[in-house]
Amino acid sequence: GSKSDTYPDNLWEKTLAVNVSAPFRLTNLVAKSMKDNGSGSIINITSLNAELAFPKNPAYMASKGALKQLTKSLAYDLGQYGIRANNIGPGYIKTAMTDKSWNDSKMHSERRDRTILGRWGHPEDLIGAVIFLASNASSFVTGQDLYVDGGWPQKLADHIYDRFIEGELTKGQEFRILDIGCCTGDALKMFNRRNNLELYGIDIRDEKQEGYVFKECNLETDKIPFEDNTFDFIYSKSVLE
Repeated sequence: GSKSDTYPDNLWEKTLAVNVSAPFRLTNLVAKSMKDNGSGSIINITSLNAELAFPKNPAYMASKGALKQLTKSLAYDLGQYGIRANNIGPGYIKTAMTDKSWNDSKMHSERRDRTILGRWGHPEDLIGAVIFLASNASSFVTGQDLYVDGGWPQKLADHIYDRFIEGELTKGQEFRILDIGCCTGDALKMFNRRNNLELYGIDIRDEKQEGYVFKECNLETDKIPFEDNTFDFIYSKSVLE
């Protein structure tokens, strides 16, 4: 892949055509029959990448995010005809597209260890989600995102801990985390509980937190409450390197 500033225009256009334009046009075709029947279920396959950014693949990230929102728009517009629209977002699944990561021992283990279940997904892991959304069992479900990812996002706090905390800090040491609308509260509680650290967090949500030292600040209106305005770690839900 290539970084955003060097990504080829032709690959950008092709990826959006396949991942966004094609589902849109296909939906318009099948929706005609679904309207006549008074019911239907549209299932689009997004990705974990619709929630979290990964490096050197901007077109894929953008297209999956767009498809996620397209599905919600379809759910709104087609609901009056009894048509439901939902997304299934796979995590790392063993397919031809992920062969490189699967066959690289380092990348394979890194992706495996990011999940709560401690393994890669397989295509058959999606069967239950598809059956549920395609059947009347989900007759009151529309405009939703069902992720089949082994619990990848929920383990991010552990990933931060392993990467930035373990073996690097001592008890009572200050560690500054700048959070951009994510999980600083939960992460810092866990860090403090494990190491009895004095951790400082800033959250643009301007929420009060408990269980650790928290210096509340709204980054849009307030100054960062550290004289040198520096942080050990800047974290955003939408950035994962």
